Amino acid sequence: MTNSHKIALFFLISVLYLSSCNDNSTNPTNTNNSIDTAFTNITWATNTIQFEAKDVLETDSTFTYFLFDVNNVNAKKLKEGSFIYVYGKALKKVYSVESDNRYILINTDPCLFTDAVKDADISWNRPINFDKAIKSYFYNGKKHDIPQGDEFEMSAPIGNDMKMKITIKTEKDRMDASCDIIKEIGKVGEVKYGFEGFVQNMVSTGKIKITDGKLKEFSQKNQNIEGEVTVQLVATGSLNQMLGPIELPFVLMKIPIVVGGIPMFLNLKILFVINTTTASIDASAYIKSKFTFNSETGIKYDGTTYAAEASAGPYKYDFIKDSNWVASSVVAGLNFGLTFPRFELEMFGEIIVPYVQTAFLIGGSFTTGTKPCMKIDCSYIGAIGVDLSFLGLKASYKKNLWQWDQNIRKSGQCD
Repeated sequence: MTNSHKIALFFLISVLYLSSCNDNSTNPTNTNNSIDTAFTNITWATNTIQFEAKDVLETDSTFTYFLFDVNNVNAKKLKEGSFIYVYGKALKKVYSVESDNRYILINTDPCLFTDAVKDADISWNRPINFDKAIKSYFYNGKKHDIPQGDEFEMSAPIGNDMKMKITIKTEKDRMDASCDIIKEIGKVGEVKYGFEGFVQNMVSTGKIKITDGKLKEFSQKNQNIEGEVTVQLVATGSLNQMLGPIELPFVLMKIPIVVGGIPMFLNLKILFVINTTTASIDASAYIKSKFTFNSETGIKYDGTTYAAEASAGPYKYDFIKDSNWVASSVVAGLNFGLTFPRFELEMFGEIIVPYVQTAFLIGGSFTTGTKPCMKIDCSYIGAIGVDLSFLGLKASYKKNLWQWDQNIRKSGQCD
């Protein structure tokens, strides 16, 4: 018996276009005392056949086929158009069945969760332990997984001859991260973008309710996102880096939040925004700001409409006003931002929340002419995007949850 192994790689890229943001508030002082709970009650459709993982003799990474022993009673029930559920692993639709005197081979297609269930009530309240995450990176086109609890560092080119290095370290409910993006311009010029920060005490909560195969309720929130991020930009020389959003096309960390046999993950990704133009070799800039925050990002669907469930603060920013500057003999503009943390919510390998994130941006400009002006600004943004097609809902949804803009420094004849 032969089988063609088909592996598909999907890059789901959600883009956040950042602009400048405002200030407020006090230092967050949160301690995570949330109880870890989960609840699942599912009535499967009559043509959904259930299996334990041990029943499967062979499959591939995306579950495009399953191989069973010919004497497996449940495997004999499968036919074209039925659904196969493997506890804690997979949910697929059967498109063909082959068998011989030893094996039953089931080839599959993707399916909707709402096609395979009649009723479902799923809820969770999961304090996040980053040590339990599977960390990963790509090098020379190959995916590498990092053992649980270990610190890891990765380097990669990201375009326009820039080199990036990311370091991530976890300790229970805390994740520390840092990144440097550097490009040298000839012998005298250089631009360096960087950040360092942490998040801790985060809790993932959610609810999915399906009645008679129809989605009646969905909610997902990341609560108590207590953290600190310092963003920095240093540049000298003539630059032209209008790169816009750059999302790393792979998951850095997969945090399991399995709920009663339903495989769910929070996937950590990262997105940068780089837009820098300094047309003069005498140009230089130094921009740095620290953001402290304790936010909540989330969304709720009640069977009819979406509503944001989010809070930006408390939050604040710190900077040394006179240490931030942009200087040039001609017009110059420099912007650098990133999302941290940026999560996807994955269910049975399908992305139902493409992004939920807090984002931070710093930027500076210098204009010449009769009214020369230098401005330094920062931004703090929350955003979410939802795609519940796997749960039977066709309309997607995205929303900026908040955006606070703040001028750090202004000098000259600025309007």
